[in-house]
Amino acid sequence: MTDSAWYGVTPEPVANKIAQQTAAFAPSDKAILIDCFAGVGGNAIAFARTSRWKRIYAIEKDENAISCGKHNAKIYGVDQKICWFRGDCFDVIKKKLSPLEQHSIIFASPPWGGGS
Repeated sequence: MTDSAWYGVTPEPVANKIAQQTAAFAPSDKAILIDCFAGVGGNAIAFARTSRWKRIYAIEKDENAISCGKHNAKIYGVDQKICWFRGDCFDVIKKKLSPLEQHSIIFASPPWGGGS
């Protein structure tokens, strides 16, 4: 885990609850979830574990966080369900994921700044 991830990652029970509720209430025609601020993958992993989504797209600016997220996803056995993008979420969505718009749910839990 990165230093900022220790205080920034969504606690697992909270991520699981968010994932369960999102899966339950999302329109049935939406099969893709885009996590705009994926960090080390806490929420993306929880979403992938619900088996509700055909694919999870995780967007993160920090390359070290992505490396941790990929490692964490592998530990949870969902690494094949998550596709990672490095960059600004607005740019990635506009330039790479816009064709998936009508099939997607966007989840955004931006970093809050941490314990400084």
